[in-house]
Amino acid sequence: MAEDLNQRGAMEMAVPFYRQVISLLMGAETGIQPAAVVQAERQSTVISQTVVRDGPLSDALMEPEQTEEDAARMELNRQLAAIIGQLQPHTSAEAEAALAELSERWAQPNDALLAAQAKAALLQGKIEIALEHFEQALELNPHSVQHRLNAASAHLASGRHQMCLALLEPLAAQEAVLRELGILSSFRNNWILAQLADGNVEAANEALAQWLRDEPASVNLATWIEQAKQLIADQHLRQAKQLLSTLAEGANAEQRRMVLPPLAELLDELGEHRDAALLYRELLRQELETTHSMHA
Repeated sequence: MAEDLNQRGAMEMAVPFYRQVISLLMGAETGIQPAAVVQAERQSTVISQTVVRDGPLSDALMEPEQTEEDAARMELNRQLAAIIGQLQPHTSAEAEAALAELSERWAQPNDALLAAQAKAALLQGKIEIALEHFEQALELNPHSVQHRLNAASAHLASGRHQMCLALLEPLAAQEAVLRELGILSSFRNNWILAQLADGNVEAANEALAQWLRDEPASVNLATWIEQAKQLIADQHLRQAKQLLSTLAEGANAEQRRMVLPPLAELLDELGEHRDAALLYRELLRQELETTHSMHA
């Protein structure tokens, strides 16, 4: 029926039939509704923030002239490493207490200790406390990329996207350093989220397209599809179309399969019925090929 209507030029009438076929096929394969027909819950602008861990704490070999302060610092690092190594959401309260006791014993500002306290607070949802600790750590060690990225992440989590962008701006030209530290994806994630929150859709799309070109496997498509759904919920339909189109153009075949349903549905809502029908036909062809291979 959809193909017949399509050939007659009745694109608007064909799209619902394509959508029903896709829904049935994807539902049969996965047991769940496809993203295109699931009612999205309203999400906050910030879907997620990536907090990076500092590098492993290591101590230099003790020199014969090692001072008492050096020995105390080594012990602090040892205890910090032990606590951070066990830091998980379900252990964060115990870690917070242990870190507070360690901070009291150390009795002087230490950026690594403050960063650990911030992470323990963040895991408990204490964003403002985490932000305060991250900023103190960055003030003590302003050259730490990890502290800067974590402080930016905390600002993003608290809704201060412009503060996040201000902190991340100096890192934008340090891609090689970020990649060497293993935190380039974390930077990109927070940078794009902050750009979207600030209404800079073009900048966000450009950064996302670059990420998809460089490291498509590291892009969490579900995050960005949810961002598009949030834009749709806020009636920013053209911006959502830009975001979903960027994902569809840069994604591999499997990723594209995730993006096409919400993009086709949005195009239909925007009245772009021909483009919606073409996407549904592409998805239908993929689903039929998958079904055929499963039963071959």
